[in-house]
Amino acid sequence: MRETRTGPHLVRGVVVLVGVLLLVAATVIALNSPRLSLQAWPLGMDTGSDSADVEMRFERADRLAPGAEVRYGESLVGRVRSVDADGSDAVIGVRLEGDSGVPADVFAEIRLPTALGSPFIALTPPRGDRSTELLEDTRLLPLARTGVGPDLESSLASLGLLLNGSGIDQLGTVMEELTIALDGRGDEIARIRDRGDRALELYELHRDDIDRTIVALDRVNSALAARRDLIDRGMQVSADLVSEAAASRETILALMDTTAALTVQVEEFTTGTDGRIAPSLSTLNLLLQDMEGFGGEVAPTLDALQRFVVLFDEAIRGDHMMFDGALDLPGSLDSLGTGGEARMGGTP
Repeated sequence: MRETRTGPHLVRGVVVLVGVLLLVAATVIALNSPRLSLQAWPLGMDTGSDSADVEMRFERADRLAPGAEVRYGESLVGRVRSVDADGSDAVIGVRLEGDSGVPADVFAEIRLPTALGSPFIALTPPRGDRSTELLEDTRLLPLARTGVGPDLESSLASLGLLLNGSGIDQLGTVMEELTIALDGRGDEIARIRDRGDRALELYELHRDDIDRTIVALDRVNSALAARRDLIDRGMQVSADLVSEAAASRETILALMDTTAALTVQVEEFTTGTDGRIAPSLSTLNLLLQDMEGFGGEVAPTLDALQRFVVLFDEAIRGDHMMFDGALDLPGSLDSLGTGGEARMGGTP
């Protein structure tokens, strides 16, 4: 009877089967290493019950894997949960921890901290006024507020370009041009340096004044911003006035021409009558001075004259006498002021 040895063949078959299984497992792990990465587990961070899922769109998301950190400043506020694409943009699903306080108008950038580090998403707050809405409320960050930082490949390519000679040659040319430009100008450079030191010293001496000036300018800007509506209305009114002036341009030009012609006529009249106006003005001045002098005498005379008229009006016709007369007030004033020379045609 023939003896069959099955032990060695069975052992070799089991070894081959185990090897094939390990190879398949290694292939699966290699193809799905980002998803099977330990970063996908939120170790050391509890998102809490109030966590929010946010969608971020990037131009590309090279080497960014699920589990990557999401930082707001120096704080860890979330992790990447999914990395997908919609044909043109990279769609990143991020889960923010509860009460992260990230405003809705932040700027997100994929950064690489070191050559061997893992990419992460850095959230940068806006420079101006921040939005009152939170990112966990809007749950969307559009492509306009995202970006990708410099990657390792670009940095190595720039370094290779420099080391290959092109950058070194350009640097040598620049140094030669600087040497030619600075040759023989040591004194000028020293004066420029001294002036710079002096300017810095003056700045240090007047730093408080400069700070107060900057604060005052800030207050002025704040006041102007608070009265922006009033300034806008003033500009609108000014625009209306300019429009009215432009519409009345012909009328304004005609008025200016009339004024210029009147000025010429006044000048001609003044030049032609200069010798006759001056004596008349002198005579009028003397007359006013004389009238000011006897003003105290005319007043009692007029009072007596008024009493005479009243008493004369009360008299009864036929009682004592018949009187018919007329009061020549200009002649009386002429007699009192000039002695009757004006009526006689004389010159006072």
